Amino acid sequence: MNILIVDDDPTALLIISEMAESLNFNPICADSAAQCLEVLKDSEVSLILCDWEMPGMDGPTLFRTLRKHDYGRYLYLILVTGRDAKEDLIEGLNAGADDFINKPINSEELRVRLRSAERVIKLQQSLDSRNRKLEEVNNRIETALNTVNADLKLAADMQFALLPKEKSLPGIDANWLFKPASVLAGDIFDYFKIEDNKFVFYIVDVEGHGIPSALTSFAVNNQLNPSSQGMCARYLRNAESIELAVLRILGELNRQFTGTSSSNRYFTMIFGVMDLETGVVTISQAGHPALMHYSVKQNKVTEVGNGGMPVGMFEQAEFEVVSLKLEPGDRIYMYSDGAIECSSADGEMYGSSRLLGAVNDWSGVPIEKINCVLDREILDWNSSSQFEDDVSMVCIEYSGMSQTTTVQNASSSFGINNDELSAGISTEPQTPDGPYRRH
Repeated sequence: MNILIVDDDPTALLIISEMAESLNFNPICADSAAQCLEVLKDSEVSLILCDWEMPGMDGPTLFRTLRKHDYGRYLYLILVTGRDAKEDLIEGLNAGADDFINKPINSEELRVRLRSAERVIKLQQSLDSRNRKLEEVNNRIETALNTVNADLKLAADMQFALLPKEKSLPGIDANWLFKPASVLAGDIFDYFKIEDNKFVFYIVDVEGHGIPSALTSFAVNNQLNPSSQGMCARYLRNAESIELAVLRILGELNRQFTGTSSSNRYFTMIFGVMDLETGVVTISQAGHPALMHYSVKQNKVTEVGNGGMPVGMFEQAEFEVVSLKLEPGDRIYMYSDGAIECSSADGEMYGSSRLLGAVNDWSGVPIEKINCVLDREILDWNSSSQFEDDVSMVCIEYSGMSQTTTVQNASSSFGINNDELSAGISTEPQTPDGPYRRH
């Protein structure tokens, strides 16, 4: 190991150099503080032994200068002095000295001091090496995280692009709110026309949130795409009735997402089809919060549906359908449970009854402003822009294409036979206290 010896006395330099060399150190000599600084510019010396008393710049002053400069390594500094007063020791330590050795220098004491310094330097070099490796690892991790975050941002943009763009269709006006709890959401929703007078709508809330839930929501959205060869178009085109089409779509989704290696997450959903000419809406509620129906005629909001099984939880799950008749100006609201389960500052959940009252109060709010009103409502309640779960809501207002057609009994309207009834559809009479009929 190199050792830089600094002393203005040539004899002292020679003696200390010979002692250091006998201990297998490689001595480098400097006769002044200025020469010491010059040597350090081109040398990788980490151990410096310096006399206290020197003309121009003494040892403590040199040490203070060295400590102000970053040499990329730790310098172990030893002061050689004949002083032994406590004040002198304190001054030397404050100047940056690591150790002292008294004059006249004893070879055995020098050996002990230098070996101690050597151990400290090697430990410091080992720490520096580990720190450099940790820094390299951290840099790689940071690069990987930046890549992941960029990919997540791209995925979030893609997820947002999947949401419906049109807010107005013939017979329909719509608006929605979408607030992921993290970068990606487990919520997804869409609405679109099938053929001339069929309007499909759905909302999905995958268990959990974040990347795993978002992947499942992507897969569900892909299955329910509006293309002519998509699941919705195929079942609606080939089924004997809308009710059977809705049930078969839910059944097929359940078959695909139960116990598959690609997804072990279940999801709740509302899936519905509206006849734009009649205003008849047929929905299936698969474990999702109930759809809300605002009736212009009655000027009140009621919940539609009694629950049902989530999709993808049980292989033998059965689903039911519910029908209701919309009049021009009526609205339906679908929302994820993140909207009603968000907590206030004191921990109270917003709740479905509070949302029901709020929806009733919003009857006069133009549909193009509904998303802003809900956003403000939830933000004020939560007192934060951070939510524990995804928050989604879809509002659809029926403007009407034909007001002369009335809702007929489902068994005659759709021609359901007894075999079909055994698949999970029953024909109960319309409930007297609500605007919907449960089948």
